[in-house]
Amino acid sequence: MKSYQLTNLPSKIAFAFTTTTLLTACTDTSQMGFNATITDLKDGRVELIATVTNQSSEAKTLSGIDIDSKLHRELNLHPTSGPNGEYLPIDNTISYRIYRQLNPGQSYNFRLQGSKSEKFITGDVDFIINNDNFGYRSFPVSCCQ
Repeated sequence: MKSYQLTNLPSKIAFAFTTTTLLTACTDTSQMGFNATITDLKDGRVELIATVTNQSSEAKTLSGIDIDSKLHRELNLHPTSGPNGEYLPIDNTISYRIYRQLNPGQSYNFRLQGSKSEKFITGDVDFIINNDNFGYRSFPVSCCQ
């Protein structure tokens, strides 16, 4: 008869639980619409518009929008209304906390204006849904030239 040792069983159970939680805790963003554009306003200014639409049958919360810090800095972006951004070194973004509930079919536009760059610049706009750092979508944007 073979005997099995149960060494490290608590740590194995904890690992399995944590892994399962991480894999199943992500917010489903498949029924959400995301878009981000940069428009030349023709007077030396640009406007970044980040749009999220809830296409699901339940309410979702737009927790925040993160913008690549290099893009943000190069275009000297600032919100037309709403909160000021905060630098997050962990992912090198400027983060705007929105916390806006979106009912089914509802959209939200977040607008920033800045100065047109003399060079080509690109970066990501990240949409964080339901305050879930794993439930986000990135949308690439580029500008100028």
